[in-house]
Amino acid sequence: MRLRRVVGVTAFFMVVGEVAQGSVVEGRAFDIDDVILNTSGALRAYLLLGRCGGRGAGRRGGRRSC
Repeated sequence: MRLRRVVGVTAFFMVVGEVAQGSVVEGRAFDIDDVILNTSGALRAYLLLGRCGGRGAGRRGGRRSC
């Protein structure tokens, strides 16, 4: 479920950012390629770092799961 959440939240914020950019910055328009590339980058970062980075951050002397 975490993976879907990361992808969903990232995609949502990328769409909001693209819409805001298209409406505020003159000469810019909504670009779905930016949304796809940014979301896939967040997915890759999660797969490489997120699963290991978030679990043991608050533990002292605990066993790491990665």
